[in-house]
Amino acid sequence: MHQPTLRVLRILELLAHSKEGLTLSLIAKKLCIPVGTLSPILKTLQDKNYISCKNRNYYLDTKILELSLSVKNKNSALELLRKYMKEIRDLSGQTCQMGILKGGDVLYLEKFDAHNEVQLKSFVGTTYPAYATSLGKALLEKKSKKELQSIYPKAFEKITPHTLDNIEQLYKELQKIKKDKIALESGEMNP
Repeated sequence: MHQPTLRVLRILELLAHSKEGLTLSLIAKKLCIPVGTLSPILKTLQDKNYISCKNRNYYLDTKILELSLSVKNKNSALELLRKYMKEIRDLSGQTCQMGILKGGDVLYLEKFDAHNEVQLKSFVGTTYPAYATSLGKALLEKKSKKELQSIYPKAFEKITPHTLDNIEQLYKELQKIKKDKIALESGEMNP
């Protein structure tokens, strides 16, 4: 593999998972890249609008979004899904989201917000623990207890006081989802 290209990709992936942005020295430390090597890479990415720098913290910038939207617009199956998602949102008056399981997280691929003042706090391109979201639980619904234990070998992160505590609670809730045909989240991800 081409190491300089991998280095750039690792930088972009690291910034994608940082909500507060990262300083030059922190990026260098996390990726084990010398500051002298990292600095011109960040400058080039910034000049081309792939990243931006505010208060010495680096963030992803608009060019990343442009690229992702370009992929979406060329995919006719995704366009068909987007059409139906809008219809679901309009008929239900509720936010409609689409995502996939990525390990134990749900990766949000698309979202159409409801036309009301209360909005769900989720963003396309972000991941949240699947056990703490209704979409994530819907995606986990067909998993056996053994599969859940494989997906979540460690204890659940307690995001709010209402976040599920363990596999047993999650499995019990997934059985209810199978029966009721609806997945709910009540203050588990956002208070």
